[in-house]
Formats: sequence, C-alpha cells, structure tokens
Amino acid sequence: MREIMGRSIVKQPDGLYAIWSTIVDNFVAVNCTADEAIQHEIDDAAESMRRSLTQAIERIETSGRAFPRSPTFHEAMKTITEVHGEDETLSMLEFIADKTDDATPTAQPALGQPTGRES
Repeated sequence: MREIMGRSIVKQPDGLYAIWSTIVDNFVAVNCTADEAIQHEIDDAAESMRRSLTQAIERIETSGRAFPRSPTFHEAMKTITEVHGEDETLSMLEFIADKTDDATPTAQPALGQPTGRES
C-alpha cells in the first residue's frame, strides 16, 4: 500500500490503529478500529477533494478555466468532434439540452453507453 498524502495507518501495540502524518510528524488520529481509521482517511480525502474542487470552480468563474490547460466548453466540444465525430457532438448537445430543464444535474454516460434516449 502506498502512503497517501504524507499519512499512513500504523498499528498500535494494543491492536488498535493510529494515523501518522509526516506533515506534522505526529499522530492525527489514535485508538481507531480498522473501520474508523479507514473512515477517517476517507473523510479527510473527501474534505480535501471538496476544497480542491471548490477552488477549481472559483477559477472557472474568474478565468473561464479550472486550470491553465483545461478546455473551455467550446474547446471540449471541438475536441469531441475531432476525436469522436459530429454524431457524438450532436448527441452530447442533445443530452445537455434535454437536461437543461431538470432540477438535478446528471453525468453524461460514458462514450458508447446507453443514455436512456434510445428507441
């Protein structure tokens, strides 16, 4: 198992688990069951991901891109056309248009997967 972001789970002498951080050179959690140690790391990773994605959204709102090399929507659509063809581009645009009136955001199925629109 690889170390995750400078942290690792270690087994305490009493059989419980602790989480060691090389960032602070100390334990960030102690006396955990295996499930608690796993959940602690899942929760920490989820919070870290939430912060990262929030920052990406903020960059999109200010500069139009999540990262300097991230495509804009129109650039991404152009790539879809170049790589997968105009039919896929039209399918994607239809999928987006179909979902515009929905209150719940939906992910586009993976390329070649059913969209629920098939006859």
